[in-house]
Amino acid sequence: MPIAQAQQWLKKHSFAVPALECNIQQIYELLKEENKSPVIAQYAENDPGLTLALLKKVNGNRGGFNSEYEIVDSSRSAISLLGQPSSFSMFKRFDVAESLIKDPQQLFLFHQLCNRGYHNAFQIGEWARELGHHQIDQLKLSAMLYYTGELLCCLHDYSCYLEYIDNGSQPQSEEQYFGFTFSELTEVVGNKLHLPDPLLRSQPHIDDQDHRIKMLRLVSSICHLSELGWYHDSIQTELETFADYQQIPAEKVITKFHLFSVAAARQACLTDTWQPACRLILTADGPWSPTKHPVAAPVKSEKAAEPVKVSQQKIANNSDKVQAEKPEQQMTIFERIRHLLEQPDTSQSAILSNSLAGLIKDLQFKRASLLFLSRDKLSLQNRMSQGVPKQSSFHNYQTEVNHSGLLKILLKKPQAIWISPDNFEKYQKLIPPELLKSTDCHDFVAMSLFIGEKPIGIVYADRYNSTPEIDKHIFGQFKQLISLTSQALKMLSTK
Repeated sequence: MPIAQAQQWLKKHSFAVPALECNIQQIYELLKEENKSPVIAQYAENDPGLTLALLKKVNGNRGGFNSEYEIVDSSRSAISLLGQPSSFSMFKRFDVAESLIKDPQQLFLFHQLCNRGYHNAFQIGEWARELGHHQIDQLKLSAMLYYTGELLCCLHDYSCYLEYIDNGSQPQSEEQYFGFTFSELTEVVGNKLHLPDPLLRSQPHIDDQDHRIKMLRLVSSICHLSELGWYHDSIQTELETFADYQQIPAEKVITKFHLFSVAAARQACLTDTWQPACRLILTADGPWSPTKHPVAAPVKSEKAAEPVKVSQQKIANNSDKVQAEKPEQQMTIFERIRHLLEQPDTSQSAILSNSLAGLIKDLQFKRASLLFLSRDKLSLQNRMSQGVPKQSSFHNYQTEVNHSGLLKILLKKPQAIWISPDNFEKYQKLIPPELLKSTDCHDFVAMSLFIGEKPIGIVYADRYNSTPEIDKHIFGQFKQLISLTSQALKMLSTK
């Protein structure tokens, strides 16, 4: 029944997918030069709209039992068979998404889906080489077009698609909005346009156990899940399944997926999308540990001071630099971060994780979180925590930047604030109500976190229902630690 509904939907809507401006502009420039066909083909095969149009045109009379011609399964082959004059003429009059799609949210979602397809194609190409598979171009094209059903729904049934997105876009939940799953629509489109066989056989609702097909299905699932981060249960399960199926240690599989994701992000042409590699710094929450070292009784101060600035020179050459023989468990959080910077394999996630852990263990805060700024700078979400129970509403706290008051002000430059019972009334109207509701705390510190001149989020910490309370000295140490963290992240970003 869902397949029939997908077929009915397709009768009422278009197959057309516009090209991405970043690809079509490059093609326009190359068309002015001679002997640039291979490079033009490269841009075409990285664009789902151009690829679908080429395959639709060249495979119209191919496939099926009565055809003597095999299905064309690469953009380069399609250009070769159609002829350069015909193919290049089609490119010159092709619709461009950035001109065609007027709604900025719809354009953003369209870009996200295109970028997911590119990421998927890159990952499957690298894994196919890693595992010794042949016909890699066929696999990459299938991976690029793997989410075609969802792409068409976003383009041609946007109001329904937006409702699906607004309600959480849970796996398989699209059926209640469209009457079919995106993979079923992809199958219908694939059969209609005679798209490559691996694309059709690898869709989630088809249980084909061929090794190449299952590899494509698993990689495509992981690429989709990576948009939610790399450290949640669903993607961990898929990564372990992939590792078991390929008989490769899970640690090696995870490392290579991360590396391939970073490589894909470096080559992607869409700059306004969330690259899955951006989420690699967001690690899983660590366990909360009880207070061990009491701090002196507080002396309240109302004024929120500016953050302490720590130069890269000071980080690298501080007179209190950690000695190699000093046990790590005896280091202060400031020494641990400097020690981490001396290690060649230290990641940004290690710096962030240690910084939050230091707020708990060294500075005696009870809860510490990184409210991460989205790539489009429109929202903040709690993505990394220490001491925040998973059942707490603050664990999943999210807010729009434009409606975040105090948080929006903090993001303008590196700066910090201490909200205490003494000054709470003064700042109450600026504090997002949902933040107060989810934390149930009127005594906390917050500071914007930057990498160079780029804000990446806000670090929040409090001593909820614990003693001693925050004082001026602890607030100063908090600012110093977050400033050090910002400088450490900047240093790693330039390596």
